[in-house]
Amino acid sequence: MVDVRILIRLFERGFLLKLFFGILFASLLILVDGFALIYFARTFGTYLVLAVEASVSLVGCLIVLDSTRRLAYIIRRRIREGDYPTREYRDMAGCMFAGVLIVVPGIASSTIGAILFLPGLRRLVGAALISRLESELVQTYEHLKLREFDDPPGTERASKLQLADSVNEQKNPVVQIDEPPENPPRMP
Repeated sequence: MVDVRILIRLFERGFLLKLFFGILFASLLILVDGFALIYFARTFGTYLVLAVEASVSLVGCLIVLDSTRRLAYIIRRRIREGDYPTREYRDMAGCMFAGVLIVVPGIASSTIGAILFLPGLRRLVGAALISRLESELVQTYEHLKLREFDDPPGTERASKLQLADSVNEQKNPVVQIDEPPENPPRMP
């Protein structure tokens, strides 16, 4: 179901201008990616270029997944502390946008995604992406806050969260070695 606000915005000149320039930018990016792939395929060989592109996308995907998992942990921790995670929301949105660009096949999109993945730029892009979603993010914050405090201690989900938090908070885990007994049994 289409929201009425979206339909109303279609009649605003500024919105249409932004929409079509966004589509134009995306199509230009696709053209540059296609040209670069054809050029490098002719220079280095088709299979090598495809293998490198697939490898870059896979590695980028793994890095982005790790970053989003860490950000989700930080968001949960900040919510448990009672803080509103504005900075983390921005980082998460920027990280996801950069991840989409990294995963999409193409040299230009992967390069732009890698540049936007840098923490300062990621936060700026994320702020631009979520600027109009403030009320939805507040609702998300309230929902997550209720969810974090809704699991009473002793439940399966609460024990999994507590175990995950204790593992993530250990920066330098201490390995304990059992000491030998005072009177060890003698071998005959």
